[in-house]
This record gives sequence, structure tokens and C-alpha cells, in this order.
Amino acid sequence: MKKFKKFLLGSAGLVLVAGALSLAHPNVRRAVAEEFKDVRIINTQEQPALTRDVDHPAREPFQTKIIVGFPPDAQQGTGQITFPPGKRFVMEHASAEAALASQSEQKMYMHVGSRLNNIVTTHALLPTHQGTFQILTSCCGFQPHDVFSASQPLRLYGDEVSVFVSRNVSGPGSVSFSVSGYLVDVP
Repeated sequence: MKKFKKFLLGSAGLVLVAGALSLAHPNVRRAVAEEFKDVRIINTQEQPALTRDVDHPAREPFQTKIIVGFPPDAQQGTGQITFPPGKRFVMEHASAEAALASQSEQKMYMHVGSRLNNIVTTHALLPTHQGTFQILTSCCGFQPHDVFSASQPLRLYGDEVSVFVSRNVSGPGSVSFSVSGYLVDVP
């Protein structure tokens, strides 16, 4: 019997200590609702509520490459991307890499543009000369080429997208543009 009393007394003491600790914890909140109501979540900047975009569930990831080729006598080239009817492209990144027949003092200008509601806008890409490299050509084996590259995060909206390249000399070569982002439904 004494053992049972000690056991009951020890258990009761343990329950009292656990109850006191649970009531003393400052971050515990208890609420009792008399009826069902809408729930409000109030978060601080240190503890933001995680959310997801339910208004735009139809974002379709999209990426493509456009190659602009230069015949031997050309200094400029363009390319264009069109999208399905009812879709708009949101570009988040553009990059370009050019391999052009090596010539002294060669310079380039590149831009990517879009048409949105019949308004055209462009964003310049800043090409950097990476050096002169031996590149295998279809006609003549390995030949020296000047290699330029550009890469830029951006936000550009368009119903169609175009790329443009201009350089200060003529000669064969190509520029490969890569764009990535997503397609959304046009409202």
C-alpha cells in the first residue's frame, strides 16, 4: 500500500510540474471559438506566412535558342520568336554567344526586343570578347574565330520577341541567343 501511495503521489507531482511548465511557456496561445469564423493570420516580417500564387497557376516554363547566321558579306542579322495565340512570354534571362571569323578590332552590338500591345521595346546585351579560338568550320577545317558572350537577367514581356546583332566588319559567323522565362495566358 505504501508503494502505491508513493506511486500516486509521484505521478500527481509529475502531472502538476508538466502542467505548470506548459502554462508558463510564453509562445503557447490557446483559443476557443463559440462558432466557426474566418481565420486571420498575422505574421511579423521575421516570420512571414508562406504563400503560393493561386491567381496564375498556368505559368508554363519556356526556353528556346535562336541562331542568327552571317553570310560572308553581312554585318547585321535578326531572328524572331512567335508564341501561340492567347499566350504572352515573360522573359527572365537572355544570353548570347557569337563565333565570328577572326578580324582585328571587331566589335558587336546585341539587343533583345519585344512587341507588347503593338509597342516595341529593346534591351541591350553587353557582349564581352572572350578571345580568339580555333573552331571547326564545315568548309575549311579549323579556323580562328573571335568569340563574344553576353548574359543578363531581365524582365521583358512580349507577344513576340526579336533579337538583333550588328558588328563593325563583315565576315562569316553566327550568334546563338538563348532566352528563358514562362508563358502566361493573355487576359
